[in-house]
Amino acid sequence: ATVLSVGAQPAAQTAPGVRWAWSGGVTAHGAVVKARVARGGMPVRLLLARAGAAGATRERPFESVSDPNGMAAFDLTGLEPVTAYEYRVEPQGGAPMRGRFRTFGDGPWNFRIAFSACADTGSASSVFDAIRDARPDLFIHMGDIHYEDIGRNDAERFRRAFDAVMASLTRGRLYRSLPIAYMWDDHDYG
Repeated sequence: ATVLSVGAQPAAQTAPGVRWAWSGGVTAHGAVVKARVARGGMPVRLLLARAGAAGATRERPFESVSDPNGMAAFDLTGLEPVTAYEYRVEPQGGAPMRGRFRTFGDGPWNFRIAFSACADTGSASSVFDAIRDARPDLFIHMGDIHYEDIGRNDAERFRRAFDAVMASLTRGRLYRSLPIAYMWDDHDYG
């Protein structure tokens, strides 16, 4: 068994690594992890383990192939309620990226949420570390994850804007450390 740890990631990944990853869609027994890798059509594996389970739990592999835009999705099922998990996304032949989340309770349970909106595209503000340090169970992003003011429906420009947001050391670290519920707004909707 391997213990995965969420540490500082480089500000930007070089091909053929993982550009960014985050989790969401969390329930008591499941979650979704999405990752953007360097190119489309890449085989990508996600290894999942209980957080801090040294020698007690084996990693569970999940397989995906990135879509033409480099997005890979993992539907994680069979998880335990109110349990911290760590994941490692590994594109074939590329640098991995680590993250974590905690499943929700099955029935009534105590939880903590954080929410915010509107940050400059490349912002590396310490507020993102402060949110992470508060250890919420869910982060709700209420829109305008970037301010690129893209005036036409250009999907590649929107992908580059998201890549720039996720390359921020503090924001990328926050988004890999807890599940996210994300709402589109006027700058990031397209």
